[in-house]
Amino acid sequence: MTQVSHPLAGKAALVTGGSRGIGAAIVRRLARDGANVAFSYVRLARAGRGHGPRGRGPRSAGGRY
Repeated sequence: MTQVSHPLAGKAALVTGGSRGIGAAIVRRLARDGANVAFSYVRLARAGRGHGPRGRGPRSAGGRY
């Protein structure tokens, strides 16, 4: 059984522009590494793209977002 490392467990991050592009990739990576992530965006309509129930948005890997 492989043990998963969460190097950012217990850390918090705020990503501005986290709803798409590079910002969204950063949000996913931080969450995957165990950080508690909050992200902001400009338009509410854009925020739902890729982060809704059917999207491929960030998933928790021990952290919260």
